[in-house]
Formats: sequence, structure tokens, C-alpha cells
Amino acid sequence: MYKLRDKTRAARNKLIARADHNAIRKGVPLGYATWPEWDEFWSALTTFVRVLNETVLETPFEIDITGVSGRH
Repeated sequence: MYKLRDKTRAARNKLIARADHNAIRKGVPLGYATWPEWDEFWSALTTFVRVLNETVLETPFEIDITGVSGRH
């Protein structure tokens, strides 16, 4: 997660700060990550959320499962 965060931090900061208007006008991408890097990020995030929920709520929570469980 940290590796991808480092790659996208500049883009995130620019978007949060009302965007980098010069980059947008030029059509320059604000950040870039490969598909394998995105897959690695989502895998790490999925594990983090599951472990956090198991620790705090004593039940896993799978963010990559589609649908609504109906539980709060």
C-alpha cells in the first residue's frame, strides 16, 4: 500500500488542492501506476480491512465481495 501511495501522492495532493490546472490543460497525467501495482494495492487494502475488522469487531469484513449483507 505504501509503494502505491508514494507513486500517487503527488496526484492526490494536486487534486485535493483544487487540481493542477496547467497539467490538466496540457493533458498530462497527474499520477500513474501499473495494473500489477494496483492489484497489489487492492490486495494489501483487502487484507488490512479484514485484519482491522477481525481485531476491532471480532468478525472479518471482505471488501472485495460484491453485494449487500444487510448487517450494520
